[in-house]
Amino acid sequence: MAAAARCAVRMQTASMEPTFAKGDVLLGRLTTEFARWDVVGFRYYLKEDEFVHIATSRGADVTKLNYEELKKALGMPSGYFVARVVGLEGEEVHIQRDGLYIDGKRMEPPVNLTKQQLYTGFENPSEPHKVPFGRVFVMKDNHSKGMDSRKFGPVPMSNILARVVTSAKYEDLTEQQRREVGNLQLS
Repeated sequence: MAAAARCAVRMQTASMEPTFAKGDVLLGRLTTEFARWDVVGFRYYLKEDEFVHIATSRGADVTKLNYEELKKALGMPSGYFVARVVGLEGEEVHIQRDGLYIDGKRMEPPVNLTKQQLYTGFENPSEPHKVPFGRVFVMKDNHSKGMDSRKFGPVPMSNILARVVTSAKYEDLTEQQRREVGNLQLS
């Protein structure tokens, strides 16, 4: 039996705190199998305003002209992100001040995620989101940081690359392990 392909990437933002801190190394299994509450890594094709926001927040000098040149040269810009799966295809996700509702039922967080983590940051209730077939609704654990399905809508399941299985502090890794982490960065 072949071993499952694995990946390791380093968090570049605080968007998944307190579960994963900026700088943590996330260890994942390359798979398209996941369930509600799993943390997944996925590719997202950025719209112009999203690309400009991310690039400028990382110190780049980006204008509309740069964006159009980049699209012509490389195709649609994309980014790699990490978020928690909260809504599955066919479900209705509704964010209210007192929490997250799926098909009208208030969701209880999994054991490793406290109610405070799940329900903090919902100051701006949303309209219900119906998750289309072949897509999932993802959210950051730190709801006030980063982009997730509240901003760009449900993510195609075909864009999900890996399921996070554990994490490690970068400073705890050996030199060899640090080299193997690679340059892939997740927001």
